[in-house]
Amino acid sequence: VGIREAKSLDELVQQYDTAHRLVKDYEADESNPKIEYGERAQTEPYKSELRLREAIIEWETKSRIISETRLYWMFGLLFLAVGLAAYRWLNSLLTMSALIVAFSEMIYWSSPSYFSGFSQEFDRLLTNKLILALSSFLLLLIVAYVTKTFDPGGPSTQRAS
Repeated sequence: VGIREAKSLDELVQQYDTAHRLVKDYEADESNPKIEYGERAQTEPYKSELRLREAIIEWETKSRIISETRLYWMFGLLFLAVGLAAYRWLNSLLTMSALIVAFSEMIYWSSPSYFSGFSQEFDRLLTNKLILALSSFLLLLIVAYVTKTFDPGGPSTQRAS
């Protein structure tokens, strides 16, 4: 299985372990020529080990980005709850402020980012972002319905006191 076909971080780590073992075996054999540090990126077995190390770092970075995307989207959801509570019990300025922050967070963190390469992890990142963006849009429609934004009288005339 190649780097691009890896379906999990564990697969990449197993491949890296194998490549690292090959490097150690190569270095342990005194009959092998010594390869200068600057030439290792183009010479096997160092080349494979380096490519796998970079793939693991990239996978971990994208996993971190997915976690951050979910976390900040949840912060947006919290601000949405604050905005709806403010709509119910407080004033409309606080409501609008909280709703703007809520949907700004949700939209920003769920909008597509473009990274180099097309791996399984990149597809997973975009899938997460698409699901969260659609959820944000659905929540926006629900808030518009609850606040009667699209009613002819507008939200301010029909607000509960």
